[in-house]
Amino acid sequence: MQPIIRFLKTIFLVDLLKGLWVTLKYTPQPAFTFQYPAERRPTAPRFRGVLRLQTEPGTGAQTCIVCDQCAKA
Repeated sequence: MQPIIRFLKTIFLVDLLKGLWVTLKYTPQPAFTFQYPAERRPTAPRFRGVLRLQTEPGTGAQTCIVCDQCAKA
């Protein structure tokens, strides 16, 4: 039974039709564009910002605690 089903899938190009369906499903949606300096995208409430190396404001010394987050970013 398996060779028959595999043959029918090959003949009717089921995988190709599935891919085309996904493409066509998203086609009618309107594109969205933000005019960046004037309009800002809404950020998620849990967004914490970009990772960067913290420095002491008075002395300029680095306050690295070796958390390895900068290497993961």
